[in-house]
Amino acid sequence: MSTSASAAETPWADGSDEPRDPAAPSSSSAEPEVRTTLIRDLLTPLILLAFATYLTVNLFLIEVTDSTDFPGPGSSPRSSPG
Repeated sequence: MSTSASAAETPWADGSDEPRDPAAPSSSSAEPEVRTTLIRDLLTPLILLAFATYLTVNLFLIEVTDSTDFPGPGSSPRSSPG
């Protein structure tokens, strides 16, 4: 079998003819990938935080007039006489 001969002729995964040291810094910057991953990971929590802030702010801004009739014990079917 000539598996070792074909392996020697095949270039490495990155297209170079020599093996790459995994501990060595790569020529391409990993910063954009990290930034993209960070944005993707924080997108849902940021949307939920924005929605919770919207609800909390509007909870305190709602205006309730004095003539508003709030539901009380009389609105429940169990407490109605009869």
